[in-house]
Amino acid sequence: MINLKTYSEYSSFGYLTVQEIIRISKTNNDAISIVDYKNISFFPSMIDQKQQYIVGCEIMVFDKTYKINGHITFMVTNNTGFNNLITLINISEEQGFLSLSNIENSHTGLVLYSGGKHSLSPGIFRRHIDYIYSLFSDRKIEIFFEIQRHTDKACHESYNLIKHCRMITNNKIIFTDPVLFLDKEDFRLFKIKQYVQNSSIEYRSKINVYKNCFRKPIERLRKIFRDIPCVFDNVKDLINRCFFKYKISYNLPRFGRADNYRALVKESFSSRRLPRHVLYTKRLIKELKIVKRSRFASVFLIVQDVVRWARQEGIVMGPGRGSCASSLISYLIGVSEVDPIKNNLIFERFLNKDKISLPDFDIDFCHDKRSDVIDYLEKKYSTERVLSVVTFGTFSMKNTIRDVGRVLGFRYREINNLVNSDKKQSKKKYKIVFDIANKLNGRIKNKGVHAGGIIILSKNCSIPYYRLGGVTASQFDKKNIERIRILKIDILGLKTLSIVRRVKGMVQIPLYESVDLKDKKVYRFLTNDQNTGIFQLEGYHINKIIKRIRPIVFSDLVSVISINRPGPIKFLNEYIESKYACEISKETRGLLLFQEQITMLINKYFMYNINQSEIIRREVDRKKLNELDKFLNSLNVRERYIKRRNKILNTIRKFSGYTFNKAHAFSYGVLTFYTTFIKAKYFIQYATAVINTYVDDKEKIRHTQSECYRNNIYFAKPNINKAQYEFSITEKRYIMVGFSCIKYISRSDADHIIDNRKGVGYRSFFDFFLKVNKSIINKKKIECLIYAGCFKETKEELIYFIKNNLYKCINRQNSLLSDIRYKKKYYVSYRKEMNVLGIYIENPISKLASRLEQFVKKCKLITYMIGLVVEKLRYTTVIQDKNLKEYRLMGHYNHIKIMDIVVFDRMTRKLFTYNEDNQ
Repeated sequence: MINLKTYSEYSSFGYLTVQEIIRISKTNNDAISIVDYKNISFFPSMIDQKQQYIVGCEIMVFDKTYKINGHITFMVTNNTGFNNLITLINISEEQGFLSLSNIENSHTGLVLYSGGKHSLSPGIFRRHIDYIYSLFSDRKIEIFFEIQRHTDKACHESYNLIKHCRMITNNKIIFTDPVLFLDKEDFRLFKIKQYVQNSSIEYRSKINVYKNCFRKPIERLRKIFRDIPCVFDNVKDLINRCFFKYKISYNLPRFGRADNYRALVKESFSSRRLPRHVLYTKRLIKELKIVKRSRFASVFLIVQDVVRWARQEGIVMGPGRGSCASSLISYLIGVSEVDPIKNNLIFERFLNKDKISLPDFDIDFCHDKRSDVIDYLEKKYSTERVLSVVTFGTFSMKNTIRDVGRVLGFRYREINNLVNSDKKQSKKKYKIVFDIANKLNGRIKNKGVHAGGIIILSKNCSIPYYRLGGVTASQFDKKNIERIRILKIDILGLKTLSIVRRVKGMVQIPLYESVDLKDKKVYRFLTNDQNTGIFQLEGYHINKIIKRIRPIVFSDLVSVISINRPGPIKFLNEYIESKYACEISKETRGLLLFQEQITMLINKYFMYNINQSEIIRREVDRKKLNELDKFLNSLNVRERYIKRRNKILNTIRKFSGYTFNKAHAFSYGVLTFYTTFIKAKYFIQYATAVINTYVDDKEKIRHTQSECYRNNIYFAKPNINKAQYEFSITEKRYIMVGFSCIKYISRSDADHIIDNRKGVGYRSFFDFFLKVNKSIINKKKIECLIYAGCFKETKEELIYFIKNNLYKCINRQNSLLSDIRYKKKYYVSYRKEMNVLGIYIENPISKLASRLEQFVKKCKLITYMIGLVVEKLRYTTVIQDKNLKEYRLMGHYNHIKIMDIVVFDRMTRKLFTYNEDNQ
């Protein structure tokens, strides 16, 4: 017998996963039934099941006019009911509840029931059961009344319902027994999960109400409801009415005709100026046939329309992303800038005729213009049809140990030791923490919004959605959207492209296709350790890899990007030492770094065509280690390669799970080379763009500052008459600090300062003070402007002037800065500048550089350690002299090497000190 009140982890108070519910249903030969609160996120997981399934949802109903308040469960009986349920879920998501008129307008194909703890005002059945029944039946809405007996209160309520229900026929009463977890022992897990997700004391005090909400066998339920046996027949009849089969079909929005699509492709072929080579012609005919057969022409037209609009608006786009770069059509219509024929990319990686699935288009736009692209889609297709994609955050092992430890009352130090310990815990109390964390691991914890996923619905299609922080996101995640075959495009924002956009505003730079990928100057620049702001090449470890590989051709650069990942990094030494390789792996020095290489290997050595080889490659990547050997041994090798069979299988086994999408790697390789090219040619413009893009990231600004000083480019203090909101370039190769870098100064503050200086500007600080609005530029902000060095007067003079004279000049009222305590000898330290700007404009210990060098020599440090001190930006290291005496050095670097240094040693501490006042 199916239970009509089973909740999954998609409900805030659910614990069971959908797969667990499906497994239980299979074991008992029951249909699958889930009724989560205000969502049907579980639904796509049920479509592929051979079992019958029932779709339902519990929603809050509130209507002040008719004095009803409580939860009603809606069960779907047919496709019309399914669409109506989606409508009701979306209304409740917008309003927070449903009214009776909402239900009346969308009740066709739905069966309703209510009762138990969250019924229409608990206790109302005792007094107004006939009123509730007539309220719904008069509107031709079918409603059942449920009885529950999992608590004493629910039992009492059910007896009263039966007693006062004589006016209604017995076939309108059903039983339900809420299932929130599987066994009685799982209540503790359920309770801890709820404590982690909801920490309010009031909620915790009520959690014991659910202690009997575990799954009970049918025999036990018959005993519980033995006084009213008719409810079992009523439930059975209701279940039989609620079976429906969802018809899976592609729900794609229409865009133009297929003729328009073919004409566009042919026109683009000539505009790209491609050679009339047989390879290009054959590939294009093949791709057009597959697209026509799969009826995905409208998808290509929609994506091309977005790309065309973005280019017209001057929005900077990436050269491609993901497997769509494998398509020649994508290259022709401008979605990708990577030639798939020239770079030997396989179309089957993108669209496979033997396993048709929606093409996966990923497009990069500059970060600050991504919202404009989404706005364009919403205007073109309407906001109701353009949605973001939900993501479900899960419990991860380390964080779960912390959460469980905190709930169970462990001290922070104990929890920290547990998380960082690799050993098995012998103590019972610690074992309990690990056992609970293991069982919670992987279950849903919270909801979020996908970074780039955007759904575009057809006119006759609707799906339920969440409202998450002002964003409308589908209730189905990425995998489930693929199951129900809805068009999804990944529209992502890259800050690197925002840098490119800013550089474009300063100088004219060439397009992707105009850049020579064989330019040796660019490859030399890569090894100079000046990669701040260069796409995918920032960081200490990637710089080490670059210096070891020393790329001299484009394929080397792509390999650097592909190998710098947790798995493939272990093949780094093998890659560097490799000299010989077969034709398939020639560009990666004998290693299989790309998924396409495994596909080609299977196609060459085994008896499968390219489409089948790609499907096999996907299976190889999905298989676990214990399943992989069995799967590989089942493959049929070609006769002439039988002797080499084991060697080939070992190669596939070695690299399976570590390979990377070649089309994606080449696309990102183009962007990496392009940003390196721009930085090498227009260094000062690129550095300024990096700073303006990452103005809140002071560490990145300091890295860029260091690179600038190595290239004889210096920073100027923000002049109150010349500075802009963003960093700007002056005539003498100086980068002037912008107001955006100054603490407490917002864009509106900067605009106010700039507007008031039009004409003659500010003649002095006093002139500035008289002109600005004191309610906008207050005491704190003026102090920050002074410490940043915005005025021509010295900081010491300004502070003295403010404290002694200024407040007397303003109508004899209290000055803006009158509450600053006066000191006769006021010293403005570099530390203040650092606090206000986050960077040093001038080096505070440049005068001590020679003295520091002498000090290092006195300490008789190992020579190579001096190099370590000079190169690292932040470090803490223990070093030894020749007598094995230890010294600990801690440092923070700016553009001119060391900013602070502390030596912890009794003998040498007095030799060199550097305090915060730089004295």
